[in-house]
Amino acid sequence: MYNSVPASKSSYGTLIKCYANSTAHQYAMKHGYRFELLDKPADLVYGDANLDGKVTLSDALTVSQYIANEEKYGLSEAAKKNADCYNPGDGITGNDASAIQWLYFGAIDKLPYKK
Repeated sequence: MYNSVPASKSSYGTLIKCYANSTAHQYAMKHGYRFELLDKPADLVYGDANLDGKVTLSDALTVSQYIANEEKYGLSEAAKKNADCYNPGDGITGNDASAIQWLYFGAIDKLPYKK
């Protein structure tokens, strides 16, 4: 950003798009620029492990891959919260992948599934 005039005084209405606590975010706050955070917290959607906004078999596969090889198939914090849909709070297990499949095939009506 080369515009040194704060957004409140600028006719261009500069908007800085940045990540929380990044240098750009700190700059915008310090100099009074408007900003939009790119890493807003996602809404909790139980079962939506791939964060595409819907619960499908792809989510069950995402959970299974994560369980099999966490380093190769890592999940963001938001995805982990969504993935923990069978007895939330007990961690991500094969039961979470199963619960997603149960929902998809109509064996249960909603997530989270609590036993």
